[in-house]
Amino acid sequence: MPKIRKKTSNRQTLRKQYSVVKKVKDHHKKIKKEAKKLSKVGIVPKRLKKNPGLPNLFPYKEEMMEQLERKQNMDKEQQEALKELRKAGKKLPTGTLENYAAAV
Repeated sequence: MPKIRKKTSNRQTLRKQYSVVKKVKDHHKKIKKEAKKLSKVGIVPKRLKKNPGLPNLFPYKEEMMEQLERKQNMDKEQQEALKELRKAGKKLPTGTLENYAAAV
């Protein structure tokens, strides 16, 4: 029968813990500094708006959820259609129609 090992502890030494905290702090500081530089130049990063969702007591919640889902599906289908068109556009022969007719 094999011997069962005890699990090793997940504890960290304080030195390691403090060094990790320091590195994280420095990283955040660097990001803020870069964002400040960019904002001075006039480049503002886009912030995503949080979707608050629909409250449970909203009277037409199910209808709204279905409508949102349909819209997302349509958007996805449109994106796929555009992707296919772009792919097909790359495969079409280049040049004028006269050159194409002469080749065929």
